[in-house]
Amino acid sequence: MTDDRHGFWLWVSAAAGSVGGIWLGLTWSYQLLLLLMLLDVVSGLIAGGNEGDLSSSLSWKGMRKKAMSLLLVVSGAVIGTQVGLPAGEAVAGAIAVTEGISILENGERLGIKVPLLRDALDLVRRRSGGNGDRSS
Repeated sequence: MTDDRHGFWLWVSAAAGSVGGIWLGLTWSYQLLLLLMLLDVVSGLIAGGNEGDLSSSLSWKGMRKKAMSLLLVVSGAVIGTQVGLPAGEAVAGAIAVTEGISILENGERLGIKVPLLRDALDLVRRRSGGNGDRSS
C-alpha cells in the first residue's frame, strides 16, 4: 500500500514540476493573460450564481471564445518568430485588456462599483456599440 502512495505522490510532484516549469517559461504577458482568463471564469461563475443565472451553454460559449483567443495568441507568437516582432505578446496584451474589463463587469453584476472604471467602460461601449455580451 505504501508503494502505491509513493507512486501517486511521485506522479503528483512530477506533474507539479512540469506545470511550474512551463509557467516559468512563459513571458509575463502570457502569464497575465492566463491568470486573467482564470479570474474571469471564476468571477463569471460567482456573478452567475449570485443572480441564479448559471448556464452551461453560456459557459461553453465563453470557453470556446477563450480557446479561440489562445489560438490567436499562439498564431501571433508563431508569426512573430518569423518576422522578429513580439506579435504573440501584443495579441496577449490586447486580449488581457478585454479579460480585465470582463472581470470588472462581473464585479458590477455583484454590486461592486468602481466609478472611474465604470465611466471608462461606458465610453468604450458607446464608441464600440457594445451589447453587453456576457460570454467572454
